[in-house]
Amino acid sequence: MESMNRKVAIVTGASRASGISTAVCLSLAKAGVDVFFTHWTAFDRIEEMGKSVISRTNYVTRLKVLA
Repeated sequence: MESMNRKVAIVTGASRASGISTAVCLSLAKAGVDVFFTHWTAFDRIEEMGKSVISRTNYVTRLKVLA
């Protein structure tokens, strides 16, 4: 059976491409952590950031938060 010991992080507030939460997501992904993040509807480069995180980790998903 495959081990299920993976590191997972939940990051809230990744709403700007140059924001702290976005930098945290990217840093965690570079370290091999699977990332789940929330963002506002007005995120300026959500798809680009998601692809950047995906290229560095096994799994990433996001949840759009409605204001």
